[in-house]
Amino acid sequence: MTRKALKEAASCPQTPSSALAALLARLQGPANVPSRLAEGGSLLCRDGAERRRLMEMELELRPVRTALFALLMVAILAMGPYLGFWPLGPLAGAAIGFAVGDLLASRSPKPEYPLMAAWCFSQLMIALAALRTGGAHSLFLSWPAIPAATLTSRFNIRGVLFGVLYSAVLVVAVAAGSEPGTVLHHPQLVIAPVTVLFGVTLLSTAMMHSDVRHRYQAVVDPLTGLLNRHAFLQRAPELLARQRFGEPISLILADLDHFKEVNDRHGHLVGDRVLQAVAECLRSSLRAFDQIYRYGGEELIVLLPASLEEAVQTAERLRQEVACARPAGLPLTVSLGVACARPGETLEGLVARADQALYAAKAAGRDRVCAHA
Repeated sequence: MTRKALKEAASCPQTPSSALAALLARLQGPANVPSRLAEGGSLLCRDGAERRRLMEMELELRPVRTALFALLMVAILAMGPYLGFWPLGPLAGAAIGFAVGDLLASRSPKPEYPLMAAWCFSQLMIALAALRTGGAHSLFLSWPAIPAATLTSRFNIRGVLFGVLYSAVLVVAVAAGSEPGTVLHHPQLVIAPVTVLFGVTLLSTAMMHSDVRHRYQAVVDPLTGLLNRHAFLQRAPELLARQRFGEPISLILADLDHFKEVNDRHGHLVGDRVLQAVAECLRSSLRAFDQIYRYGGEELIVLLPASLEEAVQTAERLRQEVACARPAGLPLTVSLGVACARPGETLEGLVARADQALYAAKAAGRDRVCAHA
């Protein structure tokens, strides 16, 4: 520990001992997801966490969507001598619609609405291509199932239901509108593409829910419901990269005082309840974009976009909250070490400096906040 850090430790004031949705609220998307996203719910997103997941998925889908458009263009060109090249027009229209939707979504606090509008427009373009290439007999009548595969990864159940019903209505309208008599005598012309549409949506929904469940289990501590060390090691480097844009990133390392005595005197079940109560106390005291993790044992880490001074103020508020909460009915306190990332500093270096500050807080008498400048 540096001489300066020891001096800070000695000067820490003694203070007296004095309260899966939570996961989604803390689990931010990548660093380039817009920070202006609204926190409230809407018809297509339950809350801000789901909205961030939507934007994260949208960023991942963009290169795949570009490759898909290229594939569809090749397919249309290959079928052109037989069906005509007219479908290239709706394909270009759908691509432009998605580009406009992405632009509007990047500027909107509720990006789900422009993204859904772009998605619906792409289905309309497919329906138009089907209408101009045979209607009920068109090979394009089953293509709405392709965009339908992305519904579950983007929207909540209301959005999925709206999207699949909207697509089914388009399919029926194209088939019945072009050849109503033929559809009445050959309903399989509509039944087949609608079945494909619903089948793809059901399968993608099941796979998405399974993926979300496994991802949840991989990054969430089962005892406290906080994000775990694995999630911290994944997310922290992305936040540290924000320093390139001048945004300070600070880290708070918290450790329960005399926690071993709680387990020795009251048993591990009471110790577990203490950890759960402290985790909930800290989580409810943080802002939506401040992320808290169980680092190991009784150690918790808070990663937040804040200067050192702001992080120290947050840490002091957390210390007071724990002291007042009496987790599991016990008079417990917490010591906290704070460090602000330096330009180009590694995650290991930042954690090590926060750990030094935490050690200083413990050495100075516990129940206090110390910072490593």
